[in-house]
Amino acid sequence: MLALIFTFLFFIVLHSYGELNNLPFIYNVTFVFADAIGFLLGPLIYFYIQSIYIKGSNIINKSIWHFLPAIGYVLIISIPFLISFLKDEYLFSYLKFIDNNEYLLQIQTVFLFIYLLLSFRALKRFKTLTKENYSNLTDKHISWINYLLYGIFVVILINIFIEVYSILSQGKLSTNNILTTISLIVMVVYLGYHGISQSQILLPNYIQNNLRKKNNAKASVKQPTHHLANADKNEIETLKMQLIQLLEDEQPYLDENLSLKKLAEMIPTTDRKLSALLNFHFNTNFYDFINAYRVKEIQTRLGKQEFNKYTILALAFDSGFNSKSSFNRIFKKETGLSPSAYKKQLLNKK
Repeated sequence: MLALIFTFLFFIVLHSYGELNNLPFIYNVTFVFADAIGFLLGPLIYFYIQSIYIKGSNIINKSIWHFLPAIGYVLIISIPFLISFLKDEYLFSYLKFIDNNEYLLQIQTVFLFIYLLLSFRALKRFKTLTKENYSNLTDKHISWINYLLYGIFVVILINIFIEVYSILSQGKLSTNNILTTISLIVMVVYLGYHGISQSQILLPNYIQNNLRKKNNAKASVKQPTHHLANADKNEIETLKMQLIQLLEDEQPYLDENLSLKKLAEMIPTTDRKLSALLNFHFNTNFYDFINAYRVKEIQTRLGKQEFNKYTILALAFDSGFNSKSSFNRIFKKETGLSPSAYKKQLLNKK
């Protein structure tokens, strides 16, 4: 899916190049892809994000109808328009009407915008699943998807601005404006830079596999319920006590690779029961729960003389954090202060 996304983006740039340099062959060969890009790109991005945590066969079975607008547009508009260009006359009378009212084609922009919103929702779903199972997020992998979505969103806004300006100035509408093409090239180069700078695009395989299993398991349950729904009060209180005792005595949160399954095995209990305990009896998720303990650990160390020789970031990494940005964000969320401001306040009290 990712390969197709960038292939279509490449065709848009190539199509614009052919138009600007008066190269009929390149223009015609890439016309259909560039003309229908709004109907093609949206569903591809949406299912690309969903493929992170949903089994591939399920994606394929559910995705076909989303591409029906693209198929219909290509057959009814794009291909007839291309043939009309080659014959130098309209193949069908409705093509002339569309050509004289090009604003009708902007329905593609609306279609793409809707799928961007669906993609943002799918990304939020992925983040939720990750926080339920892992104590550290791979921020740069998630950021890469955000760059992709916001980049396309910015390109859409630029294109809309150009179209509106063209209408107000009574100029000819052009979806292949050079400014739109340049912004698209900048976006692709930027995404390429961030993609190459990381070991894998998006996620390590072990995260993908675990999230897919859990998502598929949830999807198979017709009436969702948690695994402590039938537990009595004593069992829940015992599980709570075991969890808190484990965290205080063994400090497993210092392990940056701590996962829900690993912590459940240490109690011992099942990962599903532990997840239910956190979600329904602590009103939090695994990610926030563990990182709250890490912040408390850092606060404790900052108050001790023996740790004064270490930087705050060194204490953060030693307490289980693996990212400076996520540490700063979580610390401020838990304490209301940035790490440096908290340390300064602590020193003033002394």
